[in-house]
Amino acid sequence: MSRNKIYGIIVTVLVLLYSVKFLSFESFVLPTSGRIDVQRQKIKQLEAELSNLEKMSMIREDKKARIKEISRGFWKSHGEKIPTNEIQLKIERIGKKSGVNLNKVGAPKIAEVSDNIRVVDVSVSSTTNTKSLTEFLREINNHDPKLFWNDCVIRPNRTKEPTAVNISGKLRTYLLAGDALTYLEGELAP
Repeated sequence: MSRNKIYGIIVTVLVLLYSVKFLSFESFVLPTSGRIDVQRQKIKQLEAELSNLEKMSMIREDKKARIKEISRGFWKSHGEKIPTNEIQLKIERIGKKSGVNLNKVGAPKIAEVSDNIRVVDVSVSSTTNTKSLTEFLREINNHDPKLFWNDCVIRPNRTKEPTAVNISGKLRTYLLAGDALTYLEGELAP
């Protein structure tokens, strides 16, 4: 035998030994019809899961949008601090702007509706003319965040020959706080 043939045989044997030692036959997977069907089933299953996740995401976003719309008129309360002074000052400013001298703007009373929603009631009273009262009522009605009359009594200041109108009642507003506020502002995953 010639030297070249011996070298050829040695190289062939080394290549075979290398192939057996370092390359597994599992890495050489043939695309049989059974394996193709299994992969198609996996793809269909993953597509179905993706479709379900997309539907759930759309439903979650719709709910979030509805909650945002409902709570749009709520005051925002970040942390533990409730902006009661701000609410009270806002009512006083509305009174001044509309020409109503508020005799009384009571201290805000807070009640917890849920973990994330609080109701704040503020008592007010005044004696004023009908024009200023009308402007005051309009300003309260149009204010954002919303202010609602929880209780309101309007009557003339005298039964005979009235010269002014007395108004007394409670203005109510809602505060959004905690995880609900964080969720709506997008900082917390649903």
